[in-house]
Amino acid sequence: MSSDHHCSFVGKMNWRKQGSSLHPTVHILSVHQNCSAAASNQTVGWLVGLNGAHFGEDFRLTEGEVSLGSGWDADIVLTSPEVSRTHAKIQSTAHMSVVQDCESGSGVYVNGELAADPRALMHGDIVKLGLGEFVFYSISPAGDEHVRSRSLRPAGLQNKKDATLAWLVCLSGDLQGTDFRLIAGSNRIGSAAGLEVSLPDPNIHAAHFIIECSPERFYLRKQSADLQIQRAGLPVEAGVLKDGDVIRAGAMTMKMRIFS
Repeated sequence: MSSDHHCSFVGKMNWRKQGSSLHPTVHILSVHQNCSAAASNQTVGWLVGLNGAHFGEDFRLTEGEVSLGSGWDADIVLTSPEVSRTHAKIQSTAHMSVVQDCESGSGVYVNGELAADPRALMHGDIVKLGLGEFVFYSISPAGDEHVRSRSLRPAGLQNKKDATLAWLVCLSGDLQGTDFRLIAGSNRIGSAAGLEVSLPDPNIHAAHFIIECSPERFYLRKQSADLQIQRAGLPVEAGVLKDGDVIRAGAMTMKMRIFS
């Protein structure tokens, strides 16, 4: 496995408690985003690239203000053409995300319309920054009937190396609010370093379970008996996973969120 793999970075971090000034940076290039953790920075959604330099990459949005731009001092660094150094910001609460242009050179567009004023984002909205287009994917979409009849996942995503197909979102414990991306192929999940998803939890076995991902199917294979799956509040056997399924492993509870 290459040293810059999207999850091997987790094993290299010094995990810090909430409030520590040494807590690892939350918003950096998408490839390194699996290492955020503080409960005060809970994930509220993602921007997923639909074209260009960031096609298939996801950028985490957390509660509070997140800046986006081409400058390395931005919370989310974008390399798409025509992105200003400080292009825009997104202010989020647990229930709403609002995008605002920061006097950029090329503006911010939402669903093809220039957003000259702050604009609340809805699940499935297309945000254009420079020449880059991103879909806003909410962690807990509400009132999203307008997008249920169509797929938000762009064509060709299955052919993009390390493209995000789903996320595991921690619902409990020290990692509450943290998300871990799942990519095409076998995602090994456990406490051992170097896995596709490394969970620093003493109750998780070194290799606890595997989620095999493809655009057509998400399949869980147990490697430990200490694992439960719930769908709509009812227990189900290991096997095909659906969006919203809850996985309990050790002392951790995680929600499956499928990019569809």
